[in-house]
Amino acid sequence: MKSLVKFDKQEIRKSLKAYEDFGLLLQGPEKFIRCMDITYDNKYVVTGSEDNCIYIWSLENFQLLKKIEGHKSRVYNCLVTKDLKRLITCSEDKTIKVWEFGSFILLGTMTSEYPFYSISLHPNGKDLYSGGKFGAFTIFDFENYTVKSIEKICLQEIYDLSISKNGQLAFLVSFDHILSVWDCAQGYIKCNKLFTSPLASVTISENSELVAVGSFDSLIRIFKTETIEEVITLKGHSGVISDLSVFKNILISSSSDSTVCTWDFNTFTKLQDYKGHNYCVHCSSITLDGRYLLTTSLDSTFKIWDRQTDKILQDFSAQFGKISFFSTTPNGKYIFTSSNSQILNIWDLEKKKRLLALEKLSGFEVSVGIAYKKYLIVCDSKYFSRVIKINKLIPEILL
Repeated sequence: MKSLVKFDKQEIRKSLKAYEDFGLLLQGPEKFIRCMDITYDNKYVVTGSEDNCIYIWSLENFQLLKKIEGHKSRVYNCLVTKDLKRLITCSEDKTIKVWEFGSFILLGTMTSEYPFYSISLHPNGKDLYSGGKFGAFTIFDFENYTVKSIEKICLQEIYDLSISKNGQLAFLVSFDHILSVWDCAQGYIKCNKLFTSPLASVTISENSELVAVGSFDSLIRIFKTETIEEVITLKGHSGVISDLSVFKNILISSSSDSTVCTWDFNTFTKLQDYKGHNYCVHCSSITLDGRYLLTTSLDSTFKIWDRQTDKILQDFSAQFGKISFFSTTPNGKYIFTSSNSQILNIWDLEKKKRLLALEKLSGFEVSVGIAYKKYLIVCDSKYFSRVIKINKLIPEILL
């Protein structure tokens, strides 16, 4: 399907002029940004970098407030607690560090035999979950900074992780065919289930009663979360199940076979096949109002589908490369995409047109956040960060 969006030099120049009018650049680390977190009061941005440092930025005056040194290798993840008291960072140097937010005094260090790639606080606020290399799954006591448990779940990196909304169970899938179920209350691996194919994706139903597991053999297996009893196997794809997500009672599956399927998560019947991409679909989601299905693919397009007619409303064909980032604003009206050609695009979902193209990205791994209801914070993989004042440019994006 031919794109309805025109890409020409005049439009690019106009977009860049708008960007230059309302934007500024914050210079920071000289190496790739790996992570970013915006504090809950929208006053600060924290970034972690391949230069082994953490940077604290003010969103009031856009100044660098603090450069924190302490890690000996690249920083892969960072997060600030909701009470704004602590900053947590994890690194390839096999440590997780906790800093007092404000003074940035080091409060404690947690160590492991393996590099850390991800961290997440359990809903109870007391347990810190981490995923590492060689299948290491470690839980720390976040009050005492001590190891509560460490499990070697698999031989390779943990590929995906999903925690039930009630906080009772965590499901981890790995490339070496293993689904691991962690009992969050009792603190042990409830079971390891071995599959005949590598596992790629996992998600849990809204009511926390069912878990869906996607694998390289093109199958989606549904299990009861409590007993891990297999309920049914869904067959509808011919490629790797690259992504699974849930919208209310609908399960959405994306595949390397270039299709997306929706399923009734109660009756397990297929609702619809979405065929239109010509390469692997790696992400799909339904807008908050339920009206549209949005899909992104390595064929360098993303598509908007009308869920009433199941037809393509808009095909944003690209001359901007393979899409590597895809996100919608909370109101469901706008879409952010970025690609390997280092362009961040902002799209109007209702008008089905591109509002803005920023061609000054230095990398194609992008995080996007909104702060102060005034600014779009764009953090790319080269250096932090574009701050774009959008309340004058496209004010309704913040509604």
